[in-house]
Amino acid sequence: MRLLLVEDDNALALTLSKVLREQNYIVNIAGDGEEGWEYAQAFTYDLIVLEVD
Repeated sequence: MRLLLVEDDNALALTLSKVLREQNYIVNIAGDGEEGWEYAQAFTYDLIVLEVD
């Protein structure tokens, strides 16, 4: 399953991506909405997670 994580908190993004990758997810991280939009146009995702609070 391919997932896009859009999160500006780098430490949180890295922690979440590590946990997800351990569960066999393919994870791309975008640091903001603009970068997330670029990823979304370039790849097909099963799930997009926007800004975890």
